[in-house]
Amino acid sequence: MASLLNVPDLTRPLTVSQLNRLVKDDLESSFPEVGVQGEISNLRQPQSGHAYFTLKDRFSQVSAVMFRSAFRRAGTSLKDGMEVVVRGRLSVYEPRGSYQIVVASLKPVGRGVMDAALQKLVEKLSAEGLFDEARKRRLPFAPIRIAVVTSAGGAALRDIISTIRGRFPPARISVICVPVQGEEAPEAIARAIRAANREKDFEALIVARGGGSAEDLSAFNTEVVARAIYESRIPVVSAVGHEINLMVSDLVADVRARTPTHAGQLVVPDLSEVRLRLGQLMQGAVKRVAQSLENARYCLKMLAKGISPRLLVSRLDGERMRADDLLESAGLALGNLLEVRRAKCDALRQRLDSLSPFAVLARGYSVTLDEETGAVIMNSSVVRCSQSIVTRLAKGVLHSVVKGKTDDAKTVQKKP
Repeated sequence: MASLLNVPDLTRPLTVSQLNRLVKDDLESSFPEVGVQGEISNLRQPQSGHAYFTLKDRFSQVSAVMFRSAFRRAGTSLKDGMEVVVRGRLSVYEPRGSYQIVVASLKPVGRGVMDAALQKLVEKLSAEGLFDEARKRRLPFAPIRIAVVTSAGGAALRDIISTIRGRFPPARISVICVPVQGEEAPEAIARAIRAANREKDFEALIVARGGGSAEDLSAFNTEVVARAIYESRIPVVSAVGHEINLMVSDLVADVRARTPTHAGQLVVPDLSEVRLRLGQLMQGAVKRVAQSLENARYCLKMLAKGISPRLLVSRLDGERMRADDLLESAGLALGNLLEVRRAKCDALRQRLDSLSPFAVLARGYSVTLDEETGAVIMNSSVVRCSQSIVTRLAKGVLHSVVKGKTDDAKTVQKKP
């Protein structure tokens, strides 16, 4: 506490800088050296060569910095989840008013609690076959209905939607919003995956979130999420964090995407590229048909000149085989073209069905018309007593005669 002897008059307000300097001087003089054991998390190693991380246990955490010279002397690589013992001094970073350990030396003492638990889970799920490549399914060629499980308003969701819409406009995206970090996240993500599987129309499912620390991404390293993905009847794409992050959800999913943007690229084809490729195939087919016809004309010409029948038959056999190849290629090209056209037609039909007036009738509404003119009646003031009217229902039509009317719908009462 020696530094407090030089404290200015405390009866007068201090500036923030003066307060932080007093705390810094007092803390550094009180803790010139300290040893602390904990688990590394939120590790950052910028180009400067320094290492910034959080040292934590089950209940608390403290910031730490290891400058380049000390890091080189340590002679060990760092990673999230490592259990270490550090020695150093306490200091205050005045611009933020936060205290930290300035690490002078570091020694690993084993895997951290989180790292060890994750390794145990991976071994358990692997032994049960959840990661087997043989059970993983291919994504459909051009899915129309796609479900996305992620947080609302995040960059991951924006990247997925913009990528899919830019590549394949007929696709329809349904977003199931969930928390992607925190204690409630694993159960919420698993429920969302199961909810998507209760829908009959979904053809592909993306489970995604943007980058973050190991703690931020930990929901996707849980057993409940892994089993929900494993049980999914819909092919699942896992797109969590960045390429360097490998999660349990990546191991169990049918397809792993490096980033959310990559997930959008994997799920749908680029429609412009499909059209270009189909055009090239059709052009090739036309050229091959023309070549076959030319060869046939040549054979007939040679036959007219008395060419050996055996030689002619040999040439015709070759042309038959080339014709078979041509028909197979043309069939493939036409099949792919029809699949893309069918996907667009299905999307348009679903949109038309949603706008159809008959869909409104099916929900219990009806339409009343003047029997003489066929005009739709929208106001009781235009109807007279004893007038014949027609009421169209979802199934069938009613013919009625008006016995009375009430201009205010709120005054209609059920007769006893």
